[in-house]
Amino acid sequence: MPRQSPLRLRLILSAVLAIASGLAHAANKPKYAGWSDAPPPAGWSSDAYSPDHPPVFGEGLDASTLGPAGHYDAYFDPHHPLKNPNQDPGEKWGAESGRDGSPSVGSASADWNWGERHFDDKFTASIITNNCKSPQPVLITVNDIPYLTLPATLTVAPGQTKVDGNVSLPPEPPPPLRLGLPGEPGWGHVDFPSFIAPTFPPPKLHQPNFTPIVGSVVTWHPWAPTEECSPRRQTYTVSGHIHFRPPPPEGAGGPEKIASPSVCQVYWNIGVPPATYQGEDCTQEMRGFATAFRERVLPPYYTNAPEEWLWLPSSEDVQTFSVPQLLDLKAHASALMGGS
Repeated sequence: MPRQSPLRLRLILSAVLAIASGLAHAANKPKYAGWSDAPPPAGWSSDAYSPDHPPVFGEGLDASTLGPAGHYDAYFDPHHPLKNPNQDPGEKWGAESGRDGSPSVGSASADWNWGERHFDDKFTASIITNNCKSPQPVLITVNDIPYLTLPATLTVAPGQTKVDGNVSLPPEPPPPLRLGLPGEPGWGHVDFPSFIAPTFPPPKLHQPNFTPIVGSVVTWHPWAPTEECSPRRQTYTVSGHIHFRPPPPEGAGGPEKIASPSVCQVYWNIGVPPATYQGEDCTQEMRGFATAFRERVLPPYYTNAPEEWLWLPSSEDVQTFSVPQLLDLKAHASALMGGS
């Protein structure tokens, strides 16, 4: 091996020292930090944070230590509120980028109209979108809607995830004490006069007595800088009306309450062939049940919310339906009626 000159040795030694110094500096440089469940340091407080300035901690904690170059940077703070998956940071963290180095919060709002419902209705509603490339935690907060049940926290895959929110509306309230005074509030279902409309749907005749549905659902997607996932806060404003359910039509409930029902009637009532079914042709009999159902049971529902019933076929069209089509009609209508 040839002997190296003193100058060349000094150059090689300087290069080695420079590389070693660079590696040591890189090892000490903070890395982007995600949320940490570890106890925060002494002097830390969530109230110290603001989108308008770096955090102002208590005595004993210097915010400048939470950064790579002697100044605060939210990317390196494992306790920044935008990274917290367990608490909604609120509206103050809006679309403007924080002056503490945090990114802008994707804030959005949408109307969530439940439409015209009835006391004791039960149905499901679904939400949640994850725009990140990896599964992310989501915090769900329900405000002022005690009859909506949603999971408080969950992890959702990228894209859209169906999350069933179970809604059980309250039972019908008891009638109020009537004193015969002017201006007393209305109560109960109002039976509008029957009329014949030349087209369907008929003019909307909204029930005057109802309880409004007012509330909101907020979904919080925390910031995950290590996964290049930005924070997002979505607010769903819930609205709608809860109405008194129409009374059953006169006539002891029609064909569904005959003392000795035929096999086709049982088939119509339960929606599947009963055990006694032997392949009978139930088309004509079910068309009669469907016509009575449409003309006697459904009018109070579609006159109160005709836009929800645009799909409903005419009585004439019902006479051309097959058994599966008739059962689909009943199932779709029953779902809109909201019975348990």
